[in-house]
Amino acid sequence: MKIVGAVLEEMGRDVPYRTSKPITVEELELDPPDPGEVLVKIAAAGICHSDLSVVNGS
Repeated sequence: MKIVGAVLEEMGRDVPYRTSKPITVEELELDPPDPGEVLVKIAAAGICHSDLSVVNGS
């Protein structure tokens, strides 16, 4: 199934991230749920400071 997701292209890119674009939003192929699993539709998401520590490699 097709989904849209944020993908970390590379850690440690220069700031400002607006120009170096370490994260892209792409259409991805995802396996469907297995028996006993559920599919959840997410309406919105965000980035917090701990996510930024992964982006900058700290």
